[in-house]
Amino acid sequence: GETILSTNNKQPPFDNVKVREAVAHAIDRQAIIDGAMFGYGAPIGTHFAPHHPAYKDLTGQSAYDPEQAKALLAEAGFPEGFETTLHLPPPS
Repeated sequence: GETILSTNNKQPPFDNVKVREAVAHAIDRQAIIDGAMFGYGAPIGTHFAPHHPAYKDLTGQSAYDPEQAKALLAEAGFPEGFETTLHLPPPS
């Protein structure tokens, strides 16, 4: 199965591309896979699974980098970060 985390890019603060980039760098995809899926899974950088013909590996563009995330948030006007709530579909 697939679970996709997305944001509403029309709503602040996610309407700021630097915030979206910061969030991408703040997510440790492998830790989520290890913790939630017992290590079974692979980080992907698109909405397409690796077996899909349109898949392109973009994981290198948003590698886990908390310091880069903090710097991008500061550039976006959130030097202390911000709070938000994420809603995911129920697990299968």
